[in-house]
Amino acid sequence: MQNLIKQTALIWGNQGGGKSWLVRYVVKQKKQAGYRVIVLDPDSNRAEWRGVESYHSWSDIEQQIRDYVKELEERLKTFNNSSLSEDQWRQKLWSEGKALSLICEEATTYGDFIKDEELLSKFGKLALTKSRKQEMPLTVVAHNNTQTCLFGIKGLHNLVSKMLQVECLALVDPVTLQAKSTGLAKVKLDSSNEWLDVILPTMTAKISDFSSPTPAAESNPNPPIDKATLERIYELEFNLDSPQTNAHPPEPAEPQSEPLNQPHPNDSDENQKRFTPLKLTRDQCQELINQLRTELNQTEIIEKLWQCKKGGSAAWKEAYAQFKELIGD
Repeated sequence: MQNLIKQTALIWGNQGGGKSWLVRYVVKQKKQAGYRVIVLDPDSNRAEWRGVESYHSWSDIEQQIRDYVKELEERLKTFNNSSLSEDQWRQKLWSEGKALSLICEEATTYGDFIKDEELLSKFGKLALTKSRKQEMPLTVVAHNNTQTCLFGIKGLHNLVSKMLQVECLALVDPVTLQAKSTGLAKVKLDSSNEWLDVILPTMTAKISDFSSPTPAAESNPNPPIDKATLERIYELEFNLDSPQTNAHPPEPAEPQSEPLNQPHPNDSDENQKRFTPLKLTRDQCQELINQLRTELNQTEIIEKLWQCKKGGSAAWKEAYAQFKELIGD
C-alpha cells in the first residue's frame, strides 16, 4: 500500500473488479499522508469525492492536466538549477506543502475527448518518468494495461510495462450473472516483471467522504481563521450583490473600534498585501481557499472569492493571477 501512496501507478481490471473502490482507499491514505489530492473523474461529480479537490468536465480536466505538466516542468527546472540534494529538495517540497497527487479515473477515454494529443503524450511521459522525485505521483485507473490505456495515446507501452501496476480480479456471480470483486489482485512492482498475488483491503462500502480532522495547531504554520471571522467573511461575500436597503447585519457580539482586516503597523509589505474584494490577508485567503477546495473546484473558488466570471476580462485575469500566487504556482 505504501507503494501505491507514494509512486506513480496503474490500477486496472475488468468492470466489477473493485478498482474504483481501491483507488478511493488509496486517495484516503494519500490525504492522510499529507498529499494535496486532485481527482479527475469524467464519470462522477463532487458529491462522490467530498473532502478532496475534484474536476469532472472535460474542459476542467484538460486544464488540470496542463497545470500539472507546467508545474512538473517548473519543478524540474528549479531543481536542476539548485544546489540541493535530491533528499533536501523533496523535504523542501513537503515542508512547503507542495506534495501533490493526481488521480485519473477512466483514463482510457481521455484521448476521445481531449484532442490535444501532444499534451496527453507529454503528460503521460513526464508523469511516468519524472513525477516521483518531484513529489507529484500519478495514479491512473483504466480497464486494461495495453499501450493505449494511458489516455488513448500510443507509444507509451514501454513505460507502462515498467510501472507499478495492480490488476483487480473479478468473477461472475452465478446467480446474478454480474461481475463482482474477488477481493484479490495481482501486483507488479516498479521495473519488475513478476506478478504477486495480494489480498485487497476489506471495505464494506464505497468511500465518498474524504474529510479529515483539522491538523493540530502546531503542525499548521498559518494560524487558522477563527469561526467568527469566517462567518463574517461569508456574510460579506454573500451580501456583495444584495441591496443595502435589505441588509440586516446582526449585532456584533462586542463593539469593534476599527474595520476588519486592518494591517498592523509592524506587518511586512508582504503581509500587508490584500486579496479579493474582502481585503483578506494572505494567510486568511490561503486558509479559506484550503477549506473551499474540499467543496469547489479552482474556477468556482476564484468566481466565489473574487466575484468575477471566468473569461478574458481584466478582473478575471487579475483574480486568476492572485489565486496562483496564493497557492504557490
